[in-house]
Amino acid sequence: MKSICILYATREGQTQRIAEHVAAELRVRGFTVAVTNVRDHAAQSRLNTCTAAILAASVHAGRHEPEMLQFVKEHRGKLECLPTAFLSVTLSEALVVSTRRGILTRCNPSWSAVAAARDADARAL
Repeated sequence: MKSICILYATREGQTQRIAEHVAAELRVRGFTVAVTNVRDHAAQSRLNTCTAAILAASVHAGRHEPEMLQFVKEHRGKLECLPTAFLSVTLSEALVVSTRRGILTRCNPSWSAVAAARDADARAL
């Protein structure tokens, strides 16, 4: 069975709740999912045993949680070898749900261009 690790960094707990919600939805679809705070020593071992990773971090004053930034820097090589998604959790930026494929994109033209390029790459596969 394919296993997904959801690794999160949170300041106030909202990102953990979102990570748990994503995990519940994936479990309903038959995936094995482990949710771990990147501050926990288990985060590295979870990353080493999963077949895909979802990283989730809150954003405060325009910056992601420092422990997530450190985790990504330390494990970049492994993350680049896995299917990986990154969720940014913020209340300060408006989000728009794309009606195509249900993808969240920021209301920022440059971010939308990145999402469009990613979608084009995915269609090419």
